[in-house]
Amino acid sequence: MFLGFINKSLETWSKRDTIYYETKFFKRIKDALATNFCVTIIGAAGEGKTVTARHAALKYKNGEQPYKILPIDDPTYLIKSIKLDKRQFIIIEDPLGKQHLDEVSLSIWYHTSKEVLRHSLIDSKIKIVVTMRKSVFRYYQTRIKDTLFHANVIDLSSESDRLSIEEKQGILEQHMKSFDRSLDSNIKQLIVNETYYPGFPLMCHILSADLNLIQDSKLDPYPMLIKHINEFSSSFQLRYHYCCLVLAFMHNCAFDINDLALCRNADFAGDDDEGKEKIENIIRSCNISSRDENCFSNLKNGFESLSGSFFAYTPPIYTILHESITRAVAYTYGIENTWIFLKYSNSAVVREFFRIKSDANEIIDYNEKIIIDPICQERMAYQLAKRFVCDIKQGHITDVFLNPSCLNETFQRIFCKVLDTNGELIDLMFSSSERKEYLITDKAQRTKCPFDKVISSCTPVHWLCSLGLKQIFELVLSRSDNKPELLNSLKGRVSPLHIAAGHGQLEVVKHLLEDIGVNVNETLSTTFDNSYKMNERYAGFTPLHFAAKNGYKSVVDYLLSYGGNPNLSCNDGTTPLMLAAQEGHFDTMLTLIDGKADVNLQNNEEKSKQSALFLAARNGKIQCVKKLIDNGADKELGDIHRTSPLLVALLNEKYETAKYLFQLGASIYAKNIEGKSPLEVTKLLNINLFDQV
Repeated sequence: MFLGFINKSLETWSKRDTIYYETKFFKRIKDALATNFCVTIIGAAGEGKTVTARHAALKYKNGEQPYKILPIDDPTYLIKSIKLDKRQFIIIEDPLGKQHLDEVSLSIWYHTSKEVLRHSLIDSKIKIVVTMRKSVFRYYQTRIKDTLFHANVIDLSSESDRLSIEEKQGILEQHMKSFDRSLDSNIKQLIVNETYYPGFPLMCHILSADLNLIQDSKLDPYPMLIKHINEFSSSFQLRYHYCCLVLAFMHNCAFDINDLALCRNADFAGDDDEGKEKIENIIRSCNISSRDENCFSNLKNGFESLSGSFFAYTPPIYTILHESITRAVAYTYGIENTWIFLKYSNSAVVREFFRIKSDANEIIDYNEKIIIDPICQERMAYQLAKRFVCDIKQGHITDVFLNPSCLNETFQRIFCKVLDTNGELIDLMFSSSERKEYLITDKAQRTKCPFDKVISSCTPVHWLCSLGLKQIFELVLSRSDNKPELLNSLKGRVSPLHIAAGHGQLEVVKHLLEDIGVNVNETLSTTFDNSYKMNERYAGFTPLHFAAKNGYKSVVDYLLSYGGNPNLSCNDGTTPLMLAAQEGHFDTMLTLIDGKADVNLQNNEEKSKQSALFLAARNGKIQCVKKLIDNGADKELGDIHRTSPLLVALLNEKYETAKYLFQLGASIYAKNIEGKSPLEVTKLLNINLFDQV
C-alpha cells in the first residue's frame, strides 16, 4: 500500500518540481551514492527532504537498470529485506523521530546498523536514502554517529546546497502553474531573492494555494501557517475550514469523511458512541453547532476546498499534507483548547505536542520544538498528571515517560499528589505495558542503549529509576511494608538497581542500597517471564557492569564503596573493566583499577579470551591502553587465536595505538594461529610504523 502511494503521489510531485529536483539534488544524490551505499538528507521542515528522496527513488526505478523501491520504517524488516544481488533503492524517512530524538528507535537502529554493515553493502547494488530533520541531526550528532545515518550527509539548508535564485524561480512557477495562478513581478521579487528561508518549497505550495498569504517581508512557512490558521478560526466564513483541520489533527492527521455520519444521525447508538462524542465536542470547540442543519455539508465542503493545499485525499480519508501544517494546527488549536486536547488526543500525540514549561522565563524556538505551551498553572499540570495515570492504565507507558514534562520538578510534585490519591498505586506502577517495549536510555547523556532487548516489557518503576524520578519512586515504595520483597516481584525483568546504575542516576542508586538494602552485586538472569530469552551478552551483568559500560564514574565509585565486586564477571566472562576499556571511559577505568580490578583477566573462550588491554587496543582507545600497561597489563597477552593487542590494533587500522605498543616493546614478530605477525601485516598494507626495523 505504501509503495503504491509512493509511486502514485510522486509522479505528481516530480512533475511539479522537475526543475528543482533534476537540476541539483538528483545529481547530488547520485554522486553521493556512487561512492557510498547510504546517504542522509537533512533539512528544515518543508525543505523538500521527502520529495527529494522519493524523486530519486523514481529516477532509479525508471532508469536503464531499474531498482525496486523499498520503503522501510521497521529496522528489523530492513535486515530481512536486503538482497545483496538485487538492485534495491531503500527509503528510510525520519528513522529517529521528527521533533526530538526517539531513544527507542536510536537503540534499535544502532544495532541494526551493525547488522547492515555485516552484510557488506558497500560492494552491493543496494542504495539507501535517509531523510532526517536537521534539528534532530544537529543536536544529537554525536549520538547518531554510530548509525548508518552519519557517514554521508546532504544538508539542503547549507550554503553549498541551498537553492539558487533560478531554482527558486522554477519551483515557484511550477507551483503556481499547478494551481493555475500567476504572480506579478513585484511579488516574485519579494518571494524569490538571495535570502534563505527554511522550507521554501513548502512555502511556495502554501502561497500558490492562497495568494492572500503574500503579505510579510519574511516568508517563513511555519508562522505563516499559524497566521493563516488563526484567520480561519476567527473568520465566520472560514471557521469550517479551521474545524476540518482540527478534526484531522485530533484523529492522527487523517480523518475519515464517513465519520461525520456518526453525528449527523441523531438516532445513532452503538459501540462508537465515544467517537461520536469526540467529534461533536471538537466541532463545538471550534464554535460550530453540530445541530446546525448545514453543519455537516459545510464541513464536507471545507474538506473538499482544502484538498490539495492542506489535505491529500484518498477516498474516504483526508490526510494533512505536511508535518508543518500539523504543527501549526497543534499550536493554534491546542493553546486555546487544552482540555479537549488532553481528553481526546491519543497518548503519542500528547507526548509529541504537550509540554509544561520548566521555567516561566524559558524561551522556546517554535520552529524546532513543537509544544502546546500553557502557562505552568497547577490546574493544567493536574490535568496532565491525571491523563498520564489513564495512559499508564492502558499500557501507554513509553508515551508517558518520554514526555519532557516528566523532568519538570513542579510537575513531578503534582504528579505525586495525583498518584498519592490512587488506591491502586503499587499495581499501577508495577504493571507492564500491553505492548512489548524497550527500556530507553537517559536522553541527555546516552550514546546507545546498553540494554538492547534485555527487557521484554518495562514497568513505570523502571522508568522512574531510569529518569531519576526519586520523589515518585519513594512514594510508590512507601505503600509497601516490605520494600525488598516488592522489588523482588520484578525478578522477571532487569532490577531497578541495574536500571538506575546503567542510566547514571546516583541518587536512586543510593536510595536502593542505603534505604532499601538491595544486593549491590545482583546479576541478570538469562530469561524473562519464562518466555523471552535475552541477548546472551547481558546474562550475568551486575549494576557495576552497566555503570562501567556507560562511563558513569560517580556511580561506579559509589558501587565500589558499597561492596561492588569489580572482578565479578558476567556469564561470558566479561568484567566491568573490559567494558570501560573497550568504550574508552578513561576515568571510569581508573576508578575500577583503584578499586582493585584485575587488569589481566580474560573473558571466556566463547568470547575469544579477550583482555581489557586487547579490547582497548582493538578500538584504538590509546589513553586506556597506556593506563592499563602502567598498571601491569600484559602487553603480549593474546586472545584465543593468539592475536596480540598490537596485532589486533593493526588489523583494525588503529595505527597510533599499534605504534605506541611497539614503542613500549610489544613484539612485532609474534604470530597468531593463522601465521600473521604485526610486521607481516604492515608489509602487506604497505605502511611503515616500525621505523627501527
